[in-house]
Amino acid sequence: MPEAKQEYEIVEHENTSYRIFAVSLLSRTPHIHGDFEIGAVLSGEALIEYKEAKHVLRKGGCFLVNPFERHSFSCQDPALILSLQVPASFFLREYPDMSRIRFDSAKVSEGSGCVSQIRDKLFHICRAFFEKKQWYGLQVSSGILSLFHLMLCQLPYHRLTEEEADSGSRRAKRMITLTDYIDGHYQQKLMLGDIADEMGLNLYYLSHFFKDAFGVSFQSYLGKVRCQHARQLLSATDLPLLDISIACGFSDPKYFNRAFLEEYAMRPAEYRKKYHIDLPDGKRKEGGTIQRILDDQHALTVLNESMKESG
Repeated sequence: MPEAKQEYEIVEHENTSYRIFAVSLLSRTPHIHGDFEIGAVLSGEALIEYKEAKHVLRKGGCFLVNPFERHSFSCQDPALILSLQVPASFFLREYPDMSRIRFDSAKVSEGSGCVSQIRDKLFHICRAFFEKKQWYGLQVSSGILSLFHLMLCQLPYHRLTEEEADSGSRRAKRMITLTDYIDGHYQQKLMLGDIADEMGLNLYYLSHFFKDAFGVSFQSYLGKVRCQHARQLLSATDLPLLDISIACGFSDPKYFNRAFLEEYAMRPAEYRKKYHIDLPDGKRKEGGTIQRILDDQHALTVLNESMKESG
C-alpha cells in the first residue's frame, strides 16, 4: 500500500527568501503554501484548479497564486513549468502591506496587455538564478521587486483588512489541518465526524466550513483525493485495478469505477491504457504527484530556448 503524503507544501528556500525552479509536471495534487507563486508554461498544456475556477494554461501562459490558497495542476502529457515562489516577508522593508495583498485571478489574461511583460521579467529573473554569475542575487532580488511592482500596477487585486488577514490566517490553519488529516487517512474508512472529533469541533459547523472553504462537500473532496491518487497509480505502476481500489480507500471496485468515471470521464482501465507511462530515473512519485525538478543547467537550457522563441 503506497505511503500517504501530506500535501501542505513546506517550501525550502535554502539561503534565500525565494525559490526558483523548472519542473516537468504531469500531476500536482491540491496543496497550500505560504508564498506568492508566479509561473509560466514553457511547453505543453496544464490545467490549474484554483479556488472554484479552472484555467487552461498553454505554452507561454502565466499563472499567479496567492499565499495559503489551495491549488492543483494536472496535465494529460508532461508539461514544462517555470516557477518563482516568494514569501510576503521578502517585501517587508519596501512594502510591508504586501502580506495583505491578494491578486484576483490565477490566470494572467492575454487581454490584460501585460502578460508578455510579466513573462519576460520572470524569464530574466530565472535565467539570472540558473546562471549564477557574480552578484546574481542582486539581479534576482531587484528583478522580483520590479516584477511585483509591474503586477501591482497592471493586475487587479484587493487589500485585506487586518481583521480579514487575521481571519484568513485562522482559516488557512484549519484548512491545512483538514487536508493533512485527509491526506494521511484517505486510504481508510473516513467520515467527517471522525475529523470533527479529532479537532474538537461541532460536526454541523465543520460540514459548513468545509463546503465554504473547499467549494465541495467533504465526501466529494475525499473522492477527488482518492481518484487523484488512483490516477497516479494507474499511470505509473502495473498494480491490478483491485489493488489500486483498495490502496486508495475505495470500499468497492464498482464505486471506484463510478467515482473515477465521474472525475475523469473515463474508467480506470481506459485511463491506464491511454496514459500509462514508464517513469525515467529521477521522476518523483509522491501520492498523487508526478513531477521531476530540473537541475539548474537543464532548466537554463530549456529557458533559453523559450526566450529565443518568444523573441
